[in-house]
Amino acid sequence: MKRFVLITVLALCFGSTVYADDGYLLTVTDNYLDEDGMVYQSDIRYEDRLTAGEEYFFEALELDGMRVVGESSYSGVLETDTLLEFTYESDAPEEYEVTIIDLYYDTDGVSLLKFVPRIREVLPAGTRYDYEAFPHEGYRVEGITRHTGVLTEYTALYFKYVMIGEEPVEAQSSEPEVLEVSVSEPVAPEAIPYAAEPKMGDLDQGIFELLIWIGRWFKCVILG
Repeated sequence: MKRFVLITVLALCFGSTVYADDGYLLTVTDNYLDEDGMVYQSDIRYEDRLTAGEEYFFEALELDGMRVVGESSYSGVLETDTLLEFTYESDAPEEYEVTIIDLYYDTDGVSLLKFVPRIREVLPAGTRYDYEAFPHEGYRVEGITRHTGVLTEYTALYFKYVMIGEEPVEAQSSEPEVLEVSVSEPVAPEAIPYAAEPKMGDLDQGIFELLIWIGRWFKCVILG
């Protein structure tokens, strides 16, 4: 009742009709995203109540190191409470880590001996990369010897090295060696070696001579 009286008084004073709810609220905000796409800051750039039917036009801000995500401008006629939002994110290129890993295996190519990260660097997305194997003495490269491509995500590239073993020794035959003898012609008797007489050792020779002496002594005693 009091509100109606106040409006009536104003109307009589200014000679025109005044409506309490005339116009709509127009709000413009600038939102800033972090690297995860979450809003970490939001600023109200403009906020006012305007007459219904009033035209509006707003553009995104031009900020160093930032780019606009989504709408870059808004225009229209105000017919209701309106919120206009501009969104920004970092303009710096995305970066990814690339790692080069050398894997060293035993001679069987299965038993891993060493795991060596040779290169680890962070590069902008879209960077072309080119890496080659780097073998060491005593190892040979097995499989891929060179990696090339364009960096679009975290990347790990592997090179495989296998230890070079000693040359295998040729296996020896377990069968005895057989010597072939030709018998197509007779062998002369003089060509056949004779068996040498066995030689007595000093002890055997002494015993032999002792027995002879005992025999001779025994003959002398018995026969007189």
